[in-house]
Amino acid sequence: MFIDYSEIYKLGIESIDNQHEKWIDLYNEFNDAFFNENSPIKSDKVKETIKGMYDYATYHFKYEEDFMYRIGYKKLADHRRLHRDMDTMIYDCLRKITDGVDITEERILYILRQWIINHILKEDREIKEYMLSNNIQEN
Repeated sequence: MFIDYSEIYKLGIESIDNQHEKWIDLYNEFNDAFFNENSPIKSDKVKETIKGMYDYATYHFKYEEDFMYRIGYKKLADHRRLHRDMDTMIYDCLRKITDGVDITEERILYILRQWIINHILKEDREIKEYMLSNNIQEN
């Protein structure tokens, strides 16, 4: 269930595109850890990668929200809610893994994968469309 980062995910906003590529790399590391460790729930690698995803999501979401604020993006509040939902989901996954709770890795990976893909291709693409329609350049 890897995500191959390609041109389709690029918005044309270099700073955000670079972060999306890193975000997808972290997802792929988490995916790899789940399927290549003997005991996924107890694996330090699984814990380390989900912690890395959580930390990076916090950084990326703040950066993206600050960017949207700077350009006067009208759907900032809605977009922020989507980020909070994802942040909560990743944190819940991290907490369960850290506590040794058995989770269904396929479900977690499916949710993460779908959210990342759909969020970039739909929600984040709307940021770029807003910029184009309002003649706003990335600064």
